Amino acid sequence: MKRTGFTLIMLFITASASLQAVDHFMMELGSGVMWVHNEAYGKDGPGDQDPDPILFHLTLNFPLYFSENFYFNPGIGISANSWQFVEDQGWAMPVDPMWQDLYVMMLDLDLPVGFQLNFKSFSLSFYAGPQFNFRIPLWGEKQDVRNEMTNYFFSGGSFLNVLGGFSFVFPLSEKFAFTFRTESHIPLHNLWNDGGLPFSDGFTLSASAGARFIW
Repeated sequence: MKRTGFTLIMLFITASASLQAVDHFMMELGSGVMWVHNEAYGKDGPGDQDPDPILFHLTLNFPLYFSENFYFNPGIGISANSWQFVEDQGWAMPVDPMWQDLYVMMLDLDLPVGFQLNFKSFSLSFYAGPQFNFRIPLWGEKQDVRNEMTNYFFSGGSFLNVLGGFSFVFPLSEKFAFTFRTESHIPLHNLWNDGGLPFSDGFTLSASAGARFIW
């Protein structure tokens, strides 16, 4: 965790220093939905699971353009859902609130770079980069599983994802634009974590719309 914290600090410093190289400060606010694929199952074995959750999420991004086409787009996203810890399997899984052990906040830190194609009335961007998905148990009746659930969420780099997507920006004025994006969140950590679940567990698709403000 110390190494991860140092890496995030260095990335923040690099992004802050790059502000001197851009002409405008931009901020994007967005909201949308995300679908999370779940392969984990309960104590009764395969099939003992709830449908894949569809969650509401909020996003905040700060695009930094180094040219007309290339940019860095650090951002954060937040969503939340009910989770249950399955002691027999040693994993946690998203569930309906009626089966909840703890309510969990998902905080994403996105660090993608992108390439933008500019057209007369809009722009189209493609981007990819690392994503840190921090799942933080909050409240619930089963406080006794908090430590086990937290360990599952953070051990073995279980917060490491790869983010990829594309976005549209429709300028409405020199200071304001409408944005739309779709993204995939690939659970990179499943490559090395031998938790007994398929690689697709935790794969996420999201779509959101928002506004870009330019100073």
